[in-house]
Amino acid sequence: MELFFFTPLVILTTVTNVVDSIRLDHVGVPSYAIQGKQAVLECPYDLEGSSLYSVKWYKNGREFFRFLPKNPHPMTVYVRQGVEVDKDRSNEKSVTLTNLVHATTGRFRCEVSTEGPSFDTVSQYGDLLVVVVPPKGPQITGGKMRYSLGDLVDVNCTSANSKPAADILWFINGQPASREYLVPYPIKNNSYDSLHSSSVGLRFRAQRQHFSPEDGDMKLKCTASIGDIYWQVNEKSAEGLKSKRDSDSSNYQSFVHDGNQLPELDSPHGLSSGWSSSACLKPLLLLPILSIVTSLCQCLA
Repeated sequence: MELFFFTPLVILTTVTNVVDSIRLDHVGVPSYAIQGKQAVLECPYDLEGSSLYSVKWYKNGREFFRFLPKNPHPMTVYVRQGVEVDKDRSNEKSVTLTNLVHATTGRFRCEVSTEGPSFDTVSQYGDLLVVVVPPKGPQITGGKMRYSLGDLVDVNCTSANSKPAADILWFINGQPASREYLVPYPIKNNSYDSLHSSSVGLRFRAQRQHFSPEDGDMKLKCTASIGDIYWQVNEKSAEGLKSKRDSDSSNYQSFVHDGNQLPELDSPHGLSSGWSSSACLKPLLLLPILSIVTSLCQCLA
């Protein structure tokens, strides 16, 4: 008989724990945030019928925020390096961090507990990286104003003074540049070793497919990005060598004449109005040498 009453009791206890458990599938910790700005940490828990006892936030394992709804002053903030809480914009569901600095970077964990007698507790965490964005967009250096087939294209794209270093991508006429065209350079650090500069070169021989079929130009675009929080672009356009009109045929035709005619010849001393080269030179070429003098006299008469 004891076994008969014990079994339903186990089942009832199990059901009660399911009803009073806390649901916390994730926390809203942004992956990236900009230095000097703010970040909102969200803890979207579901008590599923139980009563809230406390919500606590930790940075790298150290508590910096506590919310106990039944206390006269429910919110408590602890001083931690790089963590500045905006109390007016924080509550049991979210915490707003302001005036972010690089030291704010870290792992943030939300812990939710219910009241007794069970005091169930769940927690989830997310990593936040505070970013120093470059003061200006990527810079393209090198290159020429005009390219023709076979010319060497050699340009660089640099994104300076950021943390972390920006990722750089190259595009030619809107299409990603082939990997073999890219020339990556080591990341450089500034004098304080806190900010970084990244640079990627683009080097290739100009071929027909590198020029736009619409206008014949070559458009080189460089983008610099940091995660999903920063993206800037710079684009340069170089003219293709314009196709010249084929003047060879016209030049050639100017020296082609009918077999019965000869072109007029220029004389450095000029010719008299009575001179007719087409009428007189042609007979000279056909007559025997002995009659040249006679023919010439007749022409001059």
